[in-house]
Amino acid sequence: MSTSNSLPKRETNAADYKDISINNSCVTKYTRGGKNGKQLVCPECDNIIRVYHFSFTGLTCPKCKQSVDKYDWRVLPTQGQLGTDSNNNGGQIND
Repeated sequence: MSTSNSLPKRETNAADYKDISINNSCVTKYTRGGKNGKQLVCPECDNIIRVYHFSFTGLTCPKCKQSVDKYDWRVLPTQGQLGTDSNNNGGQIND
């Protein structure tokens, strides 16, 4: 019978994991809009737009009027898409 002592040690190093930063992720061929769409950031002027599908080859930014390739747009992280809840009072009940 084998025991856990006979199993090889599998130590993971920090180098084993990819350093993925969602703050600077660009649109890829795997990017999907989802139910609520995705917010894209213009690489020229940092204007934010919302798209619901990615069946385009390029977009024109409505603010700076620059035609930007599809894969140059940056995807805003989901945390940046969620607004603050102004009605949230920390669970306190006000009379």
